[in-house]
Amino acid sequence: YLGGTVHPTTNDLHGQVLNQAQRKLEAVFLAHGHGLHSMLHLPWFSPYLATHQHEVRWWMIALQPFNFVWALCCRYLFDTTCIQRYQFRGTECATWCLPVTAHFYFMRSHREAIFEMILKAVRDADDAG
Repeated sequence: YLGGTVHPTTNDLHGQVLNQAQRKLEAVFLAHGHGLHSMLHLPWFSPYLATHQHEVRWWMIALQPFNFVWALCCRYLFDTTCIQRYQFRGTECATWCLPVTAHFYFMRSHREAIFEMILKAVRDADDAG
């Protein structure tokens, strides 16, 4: 169990979650990355950073060229992704993330594609419940 860092029941819990019926979705919060460094906070990139405040840390400055390439990869290769599922006062909610950072919104050449991404996300959310 990774040197005691993973609980012994993790495999069983993971199996239960994967085999449960899909929960109905009642509300979706649609978000996007705000800066290049925020793309490092995605759960599949860094589960550690995903649980902490989105801020630039000193070591991220050296990664700026790679962050730019990562943001471009996210923009062109990924769809809107569910990054969080939760329940608030009995309402099943989710946070979905558009794979774009805020600077893309300022570029006219990207606006139509972003608009289409948002429409697709709204349609997908509607289909989900």
